[in-house]
Amino acid sequence: MPFNLADCQFYGPALPEPFVQFELERELNRLGLLPKTSGQEGKQLKADWETYRRHLAQLAVRGGSVRVRNQVIEPILKRLGYDDIKQQNPVETREGRESGGHLLTNGDDSARLRVWVTSFDEDLDAPARRGQAYRFSHVRIAQRVLLASGERVGLVTNGVRLHLLISDPARPDSQVIIPIDPGWKRSRDVPDSFRLLLALASPAGVKAVPELVDKARLQQARVTKELRSQARKAVERFVQEVLDHPDNRAWLAEQTDRQALARTLWHEGLVTVYRLLFILKLESSDDPARSFTFASTSLWRNTFSPSMALARYVPPILEQGAETGEMLENGLRNLFRMFEQGIECTELNVKPLGGSLF
Repeated sequence: MPFNLADCQFYGPALPEPFVQFELERELNRLGLLPKTSGQEGKQLKADWETYRRHLAQLAVRGGSVRVRNQVIEPILKRLGYDDIKQQNPVETREGRESGGHLLTNGDDSARLRVWVTSFDEDLDAPARRGQAYRFSHVRIAQRVLLASGERVGLVTNGVRLHLLISDPARPDSQVIIPIDPGWKRSRDVPDSFRLLLALASPAGVKAVPELVDKARLQQARVTKELRSQARKAVERFVQEVLDHPDNRAWLAEQTDRQALARTLWHEGLVTVYRLLFILKLESSDDPARSFTFASTSLWRNTFSPSMALARYVPPILEQGAETGEMLENGLRNLFRMFEQGIECTELNVKPLGGSLF
């Protein structure tokens, strides 16, 4: 079965979406980090998961940080590859002395994983103490301590969510957010997000994170280059179709400044293609902060969505050369006009975007 991390949220540059979808599983298997789900190893993983779920089920309504540690971290200590967990002294960061959390060790000084645990369901992104700013949230404190300690991976949990932090001295911090409640608690099968945790938080996984991040960075650069090439090709083909259209021949023959015409057509073609890329991205993103709030409404899906409303017309055009008249042209004009001018109705409330695209 394909690696399914739909329950996870990935933030930051360390593990970009294309790398997670197409490369991460292969890289983890290549490094021998990803637990197998078949054979004897798979049976043991299943048994460990059932035991772990019973511990998680005991966290239901409330509990302090000690209880959360006992039910979320300690039950998988051995499975992760560590022998001991110890409270750490505060660490000096750029904001002063801050909580050093707990340290998971296995007798090897180089094999260590720092963990922070809060009370059950405490907000990990809010200030840890009243009167403090956002930069003093549990997650921010953990990120600063990792950076000051020269460590690349850490865990923060409140018993409801588990944040796997990836620290990079040269780039913004990244994190993978995994839902424990209700996600893991309801899953009878071993979630791939649990296997990801075992892979990246193990001693071998912690050592391999810099290599994985470099792979992801190079893959992202390659994807960006390919997308740039594809966007250029799309612009060129779109403009060429406009030039070749029979209705434009007479007008084209009257144009004397071909260089100015080429610049104008290139600019307008670029705007058109990037408008579509912008819309396609925001209607398909799983990140609420980077997606259209109306993407799931019936009016959008059946009337305006370029990937859904127009999808049924694409195969006949590509395979049979079917004519659509002015339907596609008018559809795109209406779509762009909606974002340029805005629209308010029962299902859709779109504010005018403006900017260089609209």
